[in-house]
Parts: sequence; C-alpha cells; structure tokens
Amino acid sequence: MLKTKFYFIFVIFFIISISFNNFSLAQNTFTPSSETNFAENILFDDTMSNLKKAILHASKKQSLYAYNISNATTPEFNPVLEQDEYRQLASILPPGEENNRKVMMEFILTKMSENRLKYNAYFSLQKKKFEILRQVATQGKK
Repeated sequence: MLKTKFYFIFVIFFIISISFNNFSLAQNTFTPSSETNFAENILFDDTMSNLKKAILHASKKQSLYAYNISNATTPEFNPVLEQDEYRQLASILPPGEENNRKVMMEFILTKMSENRLKYNAYFSLQKKKFEILRQVATQGKK
C-alpha cells in the first residue's frame, strides 16, 4: 500500500515536471516537445479544463433556473435567461396573458431538467478521466 502511494506521488510529480518544461510563461501556452508520445497526449489534453468549464456553466444555469422559479409568482417578473432560451420561450408563448406564467414555468422546469442531465454527464466524464489517470499512475492496479 505504501509502495503504491509512493509510486502514485512519483508519477504525479513526474507529470507536473514535464508539464512545466513544456509550458511557456511568456506566451501562456502549452507547447509539446518533439518527444511527445501517445501517453502524454492522453494525460495532457484539455479535456479536464473543458469539463470543468462545462460543469461550472451548468451549475450557474441551474442557479439561474432556480432564481426564475422562485420569482415566477412575482408580479411583472421577467425571467432571466440566455438569448437562445429567450427566443425559444417567445416562440412557444400563447397570445393570451393568462397562460404565460404556466408556460414559462413549464419551459424553465424542462430546461432545468435538461441542464441537470448535462451536468450529470459532464461529471461522469470527469470521474472517468480521473479513473483513467489513476489507472495510469498505478499501472492498472487497484
């Protein structure tokens, strides 16, 4: 067990040292060296940063939907949505004023459900990426 932890820490430090050697502070870009191989491409891709951004965006959207739902009964409340969601909502609102609140609530609840599914998918992908990195670090041993 101790040997596995030591090996894992050694691999992490090795990965960090390689990434600092290939990272240019002046240009703030990652430039792979000529010795880049398949394993380094897997380890140093931008999947984790993209997943992190997607998870944060989905979390912010969830907060926005919760805000809209909590204020839906407020008189003269206009929902706070993204531009494409405003267009979608405008296209499905009936001409009468009496049903607009109900339609808006259904729309927001549907979008909230879709967003939750996306968040769960992003989180599962991130978890799988960590699992792959753990397997690489421990050479497939548990």
